[in-house]
Amino acid sequence: MTGLNSFLIATLRAHFGSNDGPLTNAFTRPMIVEFWMGDVIKLREARKQAKRLRDQKRAAENRFAHGRSKSERELQAARDTKARSDLDQHRADTGDEG
Repeated sequence: MTGLNSFLIATLRAHFGSNDGPLTNAFTRPMIVEFWMGDVIKLREARKQAKRLRDQKRAAENRFAHGRSKSERELQAARDTKARSDLDQHRADTGDEG
């Protein structure tokens, strides 16, 4: 790693927070990108880009863990309603309410 690259990485780590602290997790760790000697780095844009990448990664993980399409949710709701209806039809009516 060249001196400038290590300086930029150290600067980005200092700004975004180190990844060895007790309060950091996978979503707060900095995403370090390699820079070349002639690259001009705008820290505000680098922060925004890193935040965008973290948000996209988190959204993808949430979609994988919790995401279902609207048609899948409606199909499951219809199946639940039908199962409940079928159970109610087979219930023995004793005349006692309550």
